[in-house]
Amino acid sequence: LKVVKADSNGNIWIGTGLGLSVYNSQSKEWTNYRKKDGLVTDYIMDVEIDNGSTWIGTSRGVGFMDGDTGKWKFYNRNNGLAEDFVTSLVHTGEDVWAGVQGGVFRFKPDEKKWIDVGADFGLSDQLVTDMAFDGDSHLWIGTDDGIWEYEIGSGKATHYGTDEGLTGSVIKSICIASKDLVYAGTQTGLFLYEN
Repeated sequence: LKVVKADSNGNIWIGTGLGLSVYNSQSKEWTNYRKKDGLVTDYIMDVEIDNGSTWIGTSRGVGFMDGDTGKWKFYNRNNGLAEDFVTSLVHTGEDVWAGVQGGVFRFKPDEKKWIDVGADFGLSDQLVTDMAFDGDSHLWIGTDDGIWEYEIGSGKATHYGTDEGLTGSVIKSICIASKDLVYAGTQTGLFLYEN
């Protein structure tokens, strides 16, 4: 089990090493997606659901399922990602962000390509482990070397490591409790950031 998320309709999306499963809260039925159903791999790392469309981070790139057609489209290194193994996804309004070994990439739907935004502030040699969006303008990026707070509008990035109070440098998970309250799970404990 890699990820469990709920969509706005109360459906539960579960990503595993054996594919993607969706529990429909209305019909009480499961739908399973595997490689034989159009996925490029069964190894699902993350799921993001926005306005009826589904995004999945996999071991072979990012997948997008159009909510109207049910068809899958996949993006990988050929479309601008540094790596195919996608560890984390975040949706911020119009854009989708993917975390990989070697940075953070932003997908702009109108351009249909991935743009490397992590290279500008030193993420090219770091493993992105988790990401979270605060709902305002800040993307929080967990890595194997601390946390980055990235201001989407300005492009400003601030790094937080053990010198700033992190209990450990390898971030396992990030949770946004509110715009001013961020939790990060590390390999050695819990970190709380209050703005």
